[in-house]
Order: sequence, then C-alpha cells, then structure tokens
Amino acid sequence: MNPNLYETDIVEWARENAALLRSGALAAAAIAHIAEEMEDLGTNWERALESRLMQLLLHLLKLQCQPQYPGTRGWKVTVLNQRIELERLLRKAPSLLPKLEQKVSEVYPDSRKLAVVETGLDPSVFPANCPWTTELVMDQGFLPGPADAGGQR
Repeated sequence: MNPNLYETDIVEWARENAALLRSGALAAAAIAHIAEEMEDLGTNWERALESRLMQLLLHLLKLQCQPQYPGTRGWKVTVLNQRIELERLLRKAPSLLPKLEQKVSEVYPDSRKLAVVETGLDPSVFPANCPWTTELVMDQGFLPGPADAGGQR
C-alpha cells in the first residue's frame, strides 16, 4: 500500500483499507487513520442533519412570511423533500434523533439570516426564535400559514 495514499486519494485509500480489513490483514491497515475517518463519518452525518434542517426551516419561514409569492409551490416541494431526506437520515442514524430538537434551535438563526437575504424582507418579519415545535417542523402534513406562527395542517 502506498503510504501517501491517505493524503493524495482518500477514496482509493478507503478501498484499499476496507479490503485489508475484510481479509483480516489488520497489521497492514492504517488503524489510526481508519479511526479518524470513522469519527469524521459521525461528524459528517451531523452536518448533513444540520444542513437539511437549515434548508427546511428556511423554506418554512419563506412560506410563512411570503404566502402569496409565486414560488411557493417550489418551496413546498423543497419542504417535503427535506423532510423525506431527514427521515431517511434519521432511520440510518437513529442516534441523531435525540439531538434533533437541539439542532433545530442551533440552525434556526442561520435559516432566519438566509430568509432575510433571500426575501429582502426586514429581519423583524421573521421570529427571533423558531416558532414551531420540532414535531411540527418534521410533520409532512404541516405548512405554516401566513403570519400564523402555529401554522396549519
């Protein structure tokens, strides 16, 4: 195995180390790098959760604050798509489910900033804190109503 492969081609490095592990050649595998990559894998799943939640919240905010905007159909598609992808992600990584409420709170401010820039509306139009429960955010039947923080089903 090329000792520099980890720095030059992470995909090929991963393939080679997976083959070594499968064959039982543990001594030849780059155990320290494998452990590092395993930790990064968990971090990447959390980033994916945050990214999808941020897009979901952004589009929920736009639907709430611009219900008559011509692009709302596309926003609704994005909302549903993000919810579907979040459900898939959480099925594959159920250990992230207990972090969901915290992640919604963490990413909401960034979603709000994006909504301000995308809509051109005054920041005061958007609630300072997430106006929906995590259950509503994830509910495929929920879409916020105009100027109604509680939304509609």
